[in-house]
Amino acid sequence: MARTPVIELKNVTKKYVLGTNEIDVLKGVSLEIFAGEYIIFFGPSGSGKSTILNTLCGLEPPTTGEVIVRGDNIAKYNEKELAKYRRDKIGIVFQQFNLIKSFKVWENVAFPLSSDGVPIRRRKDRALKILSILGLEKMAFRRPMELSGGQQQRVAIARALATNAWIIIADEPTGNLDSRSADDVMTIFRLLNQKSRRTVIMVTHNPDYLKEADRVYYVRDGLIAKEERKRHTSESFDEVKDIEDLKSLVFHDDARDEKKDKKKKK
Repeated sequence: MARTPVIELKNVTKKYVLGTNEIDVLKGVSLEIFAGEYIIFFGPSGSGKSTILNTLCGLEPPTTGEVIVRGDNIAKYNEKELAKYRRDKIGIVFQQFNLIKSFKVWENVAFPLSSDGVPIRRRKDRALKILSILGLEKMAFRRPMELSGGQQQRVAIARALATNAWIIIADEPTGNLDSRSADDVMTIFRLLNQKSRRTVIMVTHNPDYLKEADRVYYVRDGLIAKEERKRHTSESFDEVKDIEDLKSLVFHDDARDEKKDKKKKK
């Protein structure tokens, strides 16, 4: 029996009008993504890969074509329906952390739940649990600016998981991180995909990450230039039973921050 894609783009185009000029960013993109896949969009700057992601997120409507997510064409959604889709169906992680500076860390994580009328105590409990899973329980009552870049990105991932979304969309999530923090973040995505079976869709410019994907879509000049099937990294995670085991990972930036804190106290 043929599988049904969880996401399907059908001849999607995207044009921007700048003055009297029209710029074709996407030129008829068609693709399928299946539940539980790890998909990477790879290509040079300006190729259209982030526009594809923004279209999947409902942040940019296509000029023409269909964006089918679990059977619904989100290209026809109104703003209220799009907001609910982004809140309930997908978790989004950007290169810029986009955390609310005036909120505590746990409040940032709990924020997506506020629109659904979830009582504050339940929102807080949910946020604290996710932060604990990602090794950030000690940071829950700090402000985002008190955290390192790697920690802030993990908070952004925690926020994306707050509504228990099974589709995680990430746009250059390691772009602002040092190599060790980037490795930690990629480990989280790998575990979310392999052990929690979340569908992960990522844009990256780093060729080292391509081996993480089930499939890679190479994007060039607004088109899918090539689709390549990959295998998961040979590193075994058989000992990781579920997402709860994420909290046992060693996050290198935490160790550095602890040393900094001790020096400050002295």
